[in-house]
Amino acid sequence: MDKNKQPGIKFLRVFLSKLKYELPKVKPKDFEYNLDFTDSFQIKGNRLIYIFDISLYDRFQLELTAVFETIKGEENLDLEQFANINAPAFIFPFAREVISNITSRTPLPNLLLPPVNLIAIKNEAAKIEKKSKKKVENKSIKKA
Repeated sequence: MDKNKQPGIKFLRVFLSKLKYELPKVKPKDFEYNLDFTDSFQIKGNRLIYIFDISLYDRFQLELTAVFETIKGEENLDLEQFANINAPAFIFPFAREVISNITSRTPLPNLLLPPVNLIAIKNEAAKIEKKSKKKVENKSIKKA
């Protein structure tokens, strides 16, 4: 990748692919949430389909799907690398807007998700997953 050039990827669209929302059975002043997200992607030729799934509590989940495409002759960033680094940061503001819009129409406080470092969160999750796999492997070795 040439760091002096643009990635050569264009954004085609984003859409809300799933939405689950029910009011929690708590008083608005007692409401708390925990931001959890997962992401996945598929690469089909020069097109990236990126899926971002957010859960705030057991009754509020949304999934956004974004479609990106390389610009012929301007490719400068691998689609897989883009999916792992750029796409989460790109789609998060869309998720923030949906969450804010929905919660503004409820008796709950309007939720404005704070700026977050999604890459740091993904890296931390990967470390935890790697450690848990090692523990499972060590346990299976001990049993053998």
